[in-house]
Amino acid sequence: MNCARRTIYALALCLRSDLPRKWLWAAATLVGIGKVTANWTTGKLGFALLNVQLFGVGMTKFNAYSAWVVTVGFPLGAVVVHRKLRARRLRRAGGDGPGERRQDVSEVGLEIHAPPGLPRPR
Repeated sequence: MNCARRTIYALALCLRSDLPRKWLWAAATLVGIGKVTANWTTGKLGFALLNVQLFGVGMTKFNAYSAWVVTVGFPLGAVVVHRKLRARRLRRAGGDGPGERRQDVSEVGLEIHAPPGLPRPR
């Protein structure tokens, strides 16, 4: 159920953000791409690359006596929205990594020493 949780979380983040074309990105977060199915009783697995499903997860039972079939799709829209929002947050913070900025060698106070026998760098 991590797939559905990530999808709903990405939808909430998208709706609260200031992304351009917010409603288009919100619709994209609700879609799962591809499909992996597992028959609950027999353990039979299936795979489909070209499949689109809402929320990226699902369970089906064809009648009262059949087995449950669990379906999971990759939440591509949710992943893209997460990465776009993270990149925007880092750009606004002015950092290169999560919560920190790179320091130049001269800021740290390190000196470069040449190995013995080689001329010193200028």
